[in-house]
Amino acid sequence: MMDEISPQSTIRPAAHRDSNTVVKLWKRLVTEIDVAAGYPDLHAAVDKWSDRLGRQIDEEKAFVAELDGKIVGFACYVGRTAGSGLQNRRTDRLKGPGLPIPLGVAYVTDLYVTPAARHQGLAQGLLGVIMRGAESTGFHTVWTNTSSRNKRTLSLLSKLGFAPLQGFQIPDLDNQVYYARAL
Repeated sequence: MMDEISPQSTIRPAAHRDSNTVVKLWKRLVTEIDVAAGYPDLHAAVDKWSDRLGRQIDEEKAFVAELDGKIVGFACYVGRTAGSGLQNRRTDRLKGPGLPIPLGVAYVTDLYVTPAARHQGLAQGLLGVIMRGAESTGFHTVWTNTSSRNKRTLSLLSKLGFAPLQGFQIPDLDNQVYYARAL
């Protein structure tokens, strides 16, 4: 699945050859949104995240945005459907706060576009590819979260039909807001 946003930009599934570039972008993401302080050992966090990225690539749940042939953004999701062969497990759990993800929910764990590549439809393209891919593989809903101060992302989520997930909060992440969209 590959989408062309403009003649210069493309959204495509991430490949293992993209891992080093995507990990560098993830480090920029955690630094930019000022959560690096929440990782006492950022090196260990990068290693864990790299392992998860490898699994997401294998499961076709990681995508990259390219502009003029250079990777400038990425998005990843986690989750399971009833047909995934893991029916005995009711939820997936993200590391950290242990967010429970119900069966059939695709949770967008990461979405990032470099500042120089923003306002060109790449974040919208990444979310669009995730939503279409998730729906075609049996997911019924997409969840995501962002900072309550991230007005650009909040506006994009609203534009794409996401609505606040009422009554959902994780301790120690009080500035985060959670959104859902049925597929």
